[in-house]
This record gives sequence, structure tokens and C-alpha cells, in this order.
Amino acid sequence: MSGLKDKQNEIIGKAYKCYLEDLESNEQKLRYEKLEKELIKFKEKLRTWKANDGIDFLLDFALSDEARIFAKDGMGRMATQGFKKFMDMEEVRKNFEKMIFYKFNVEDDIQKNNKIASHDIKDLLDKLDKTEFELDRPKLLTGRLLLMIFTELFTTIADETELNTVCDKLGIGTKDNSKKEKRYLSKHRQIRCMIDIYLKENNLYDEVNELGRARIGWYVTIV
Repeated sequence: MSGLKDKQNEIIGKAYKCYLEDLESNEQKLRYEKLEKELIKFKEKLRTWKANDGIDFLLDFALSDEARIFAKDGMGRMATQGFKKFMDMEEVRKNFEKMIFYKFNVEDDIQKNNKIASHDIKDLLDKLDKTEFELDRPKLLTGRLLLMIFTELFTTIADETELNTVCDKLGIGTKDNSKKEKRYLSKHRQIRCMIDIYLKENNLYDEVNELGRARIGWYVTIV
């Protein structure tokens, strides 16, 4: 018996088909291969990170061309200066340093990473929500960076409107009494779990790499 409802199974199946069709374009395939290579380098830098290295490389990657392949920034690009300000705050830098240390300097484990994400990302998003910015709040840019760090847990849906659209289509509640930082993570995690269930039940899980599993959820927006 499937862990998904019939409608969810149908929608994710269509999204998976769109994902495959996207890869039929040589141009798109090359773009995503480039992104995957850069993500591997990025994760390796995170694994070898030491406390005195600083976190400036996070900002560089967060605003790179590869990051825009991961998730378009669209109007979020208008918040670039605010994002740089946020990433330069001492408390934020310390939060990222702690996250990197616990995620990448001890044995990698999805359940452990989920606990780290649930705690540290909520702290960062709470800080983001409470910080004053001259222009737009850099929610998309901050979210995209966090999603790139935790590709094994979440999706590539950095735009919150698109995230809610996917939740609505899959029947995932977007309103509850928990803090919005927790809801944000819960939405991503529920979508990713549904994608993984679909792939496993159709013997496709091992045929799709980690980045692909993270990307499939976005295609729900166009089915």
C-alpha cells in the first residue's frame, strides 16, 4: 500500500516526468551538471571548514550563478544588500559557524541533520524576521542558502509563494499554530518526504541523485 494518497501520487508522478523532460535539453542538462559539481565543491569546503576560516565563502556561493540555477532569485535580488548585511551580523555568523561544525564535522546522518536544521535554521529565520532592513527582507536569498546546505533534507523551492503552491497541490497544510520558522521547515520536509516515498515505491530512488530529489518538488508548480 502506498504511503501517498492517489492525488499526491499522480501529481508527483507528473512532476517527476517534467523533471526528466527538462533534462532532455542538453543546455539544461549542462547547467545542472555544473551546479552539481559546484555544490560538491561547496559541501567539501564545508566539511573541511575550520573555525578560523570564516564564512565569507557562504556569501560568495549564495550569490553565485550556480545558486541562481539552484533557485531563481527573481525579485529577491533586490534584497542583496540586506542579505550581505544580515550575513555580516556577528550573531548570524556564529549561528552559521555552529551549524557548519555540527553538520559537517561529525558523522553525517539524516536524522541528526534534521535536528540540527530544525534548531539552527529556526534560530536564523527568527533573527531574520526580527532584523530591520532598509529595503526588502532577504528571505529568499537566506532560504536558498540554507536549502543548498541541506540538500539531503529539503527542496530547491526558495520562493515562499511557490512553496505554498506546492503545499496546496499536495494537500499539505500551510496554516497551523506553530511559529512560522517551524512551518517553513515542515513544509519543505513534508514535500521532500513525499518525493522520496514516490521514488522508492517506484524503484527510482537510486536513479536520481540528491540534487535531483531536491529539485523534483519544484516541478509540482507547473503540473
